[in-house]
Amino acid sequence: MTTEVKNTGGVAAERMAGFVTRLENLQTQKDELTADMKEVMEAAKGAGFDPKIIRIVLRDRKLGTGECAERDALIEVYKRALGMFVDTPLGQSALRRI
Repeated sequence: MTTEVKNTGGVAAERMAGFVTRLENLQTQKDELTADMKEVMEAAKGAGFDPKIIRIVLRDRKLGTGECAERDALIEVYKRALGMFVDTPLGQSALRRI
């Protein structure tokens, strides 16, 4: 997408046009990567994997082990506060330990 740069003060206009062109190219690359990622996710779904869970795994890998453990512990605290898991064998075992 090349456009003619008008002479509006010289270097500044050319520099701005360079940034715009670069951003357009990056947007094109981003769109291509997004399409590729969608294709891979569809293939994973076709193989029987749950896309929502894959996204969670990707997010967790990005966070790192420590942050995931901290988040998971806090989720468990909140769930216990709401009485979740009380009706499951694991929940009953936890209640007996308390």
